[in-house]
Amino acid sequence: MAGPAGHRQLATRALRRFWAVALIATILAGLAAYWAVDLVSRATYTSNALYIVPTAPAPVDGVPAVPTTLPTSPYDAERLAQTYTLVLTEDGDLLTTLTAATGVPAEDLLEDAVAENVPSSSAVRVTFTGESEQQVVTYFDTLSTVLATTGVPNLPAGNLQPLNARGEIVEQAGLAPVAPLVAILVGLVVGVGGAVVLERLDGRVRDLSDLRRTTTRPVFTLAGDREARLQTVALRVRTGGAQGRRAAVVSLPGGSATAAALAGELADAERRALRAGGQEAPSGTASRWNPAGALLVDGAAERAAVDADTVVLVVGPHTRLRTVSEAVACLDDLRAEDVVVVLDPAATRRAPTHSTPSGRPSPVAPRRGVSPAAR
Repeated sequence: MAGPAGHRQLATRALRRFWAVALIATILAGLAAYWAVDLVSRATYTSNALYIVPTAPAPVDGVPAVPTTLPTSPYDAERLAQTYTLVLTEDGDLLTTLTAATGVPAEDLLEDAVAENVPSSSAVRVTFTGESEQQVVTYFDTLSTVLATTGVPNLPAGNLQPLNARGEIVEQAGLAPVAPLVAILVGLVVGVGGAVVLERLDGRVRDLSDLRRTTTRPVFTLAGDREARLQTVALRVRTGGAQGRRAAVVSLPGGSATAAALAGELADAERRALRAGGQEAPSGTASRWNPAGALLVDGAAERAAVDADTVVLVVGPHTRLRTVSEAVACLDDLRAEDVVVVLDPAATRRAPTHSTPSGRPSPVAPRRGVSPAAR
């Protein structure tokens, strides 16, 4: 699993390749996040009031003073107060009246208004949250007027009376002040994340890390100091076993010219590396670099790979990783024990392969300064 350094490298590379997509995604996502946060977290205003269910006056000589719908005992008043908590928030006639006065839709009033019975009492606490102070004032003024004058079928006028004045209106700012910060964070996450996803979906070889995720075989690159890296690969093949090893240089489909040119370069690099170390390969001990052509084409490269001690698989930049996986799997099927994968930035600049009358690729003239591959 890639560590933090690997994740940073992936993100950096993705931003370098898809910076335009990341920039556009960052701006659009940031604007959308700012709009969403601002929309759902505008300032709200809350207040509450306390109402009570009174009891009827005591009868005189067993005769009620006046006809009334009030409860006759504190117990009944408490039971009625529990019922009125539902009437205050769900009665259709009351909701219609409050909607007309405040402009708040009835379905929103079901969420914005809360009525609860004060435990062990006949009092009811009503809390309302609105979009403005005036809306809160209008709600409680209208509610108190209805309760005192007309009432509703399920709550007769006078059965619920104000116990104290409406409380102080409290402003709640919500998340609106941090909307810009949320927009920046969301924009960056979406922008960078989108670039990384595109990088993952691209599926092409760009550097050694891509190849190392594809195969467990040794991987080398010829980028940078090409001569030094060619000698490194040549010595790796030479020291992989007995001297005079047979090395088959194979490529992916369409890369026969690459294999031929690289075989010649590796042969020369081996000689220069030995001379630089004060050695000279005795006759018959130099590695035999066979430009075997392309895998997955006509089987010639596969046959050469079976006979070789070491197989050098050359891969060009921007090659699809799936093609590399298929080539490595082919070599695994052939039980090629020693396989070296080489990323050659010059592979895309090789001359095209020419065909002979037999249909086999003909040798391609190496670049100036590079001797023909040793057979």
